[in-house]
Amino acid sequence: MAALSARLFDDCAGYAGVDVSAYLIEVSKEFFERPPHYLFFHSDAAEFAKLVDEPERFTKGLCFAVLQYMPLGKVAAVLQILRGRFPNLHRVVLGNLPNREKAHLFFTDGYDESDLERHKSQVGKWWSTEEIGGLASSLGWEVSFSRMPEDVFNAKYRFDAILTRRVNS
Repeated sequence: MAALSARLFDDCAGYAGVDVSAYLIEVSKEFFERPPHYLFFHSDAAEFAKLVDEPERFTKGLCFAVLQYMPLGKVAAVLQILRGRFPNLHRVVLGNLPNREKAHLFFTDGYDESDLERHKSQVGKWWSTEEIGGLASSLGWEVSFSRMPEDVFNAKYRFDAILTRRVNS
């Protein structure tokens, strides 16, 4: 988490990284944290979003390669809290989502369809663009999608969802 995050520091006035893994946060704090502007917190994403001080200071959000490990209710809660409590948060990137329509490119020996729904599996839940788009849209976000460059090793079965705050909703 922090190794990727640190690449963003030069382009951000501040950064708050959140993870449920105490170990990852410990490593993040030791090697990447730069107080007071670049901080890491051991927390559940929804709890952090509910409790963080001064939510109006946030203008961008990134959830990279973790959404697939959260239960659907938690994903909805996070997106709803971000939309409702963070008035200046205009863009959120949900990055590196496993693409349900491309699962066959990953599971070359076949798979059980029910495995794609399990957020607690090793790979997590596989999202369709319609599912994540519908969820985000129902919570007041405009949604667009992008694909990683073809030379990225997992580009053929992953996608990114870019959420922007819907005006007047």
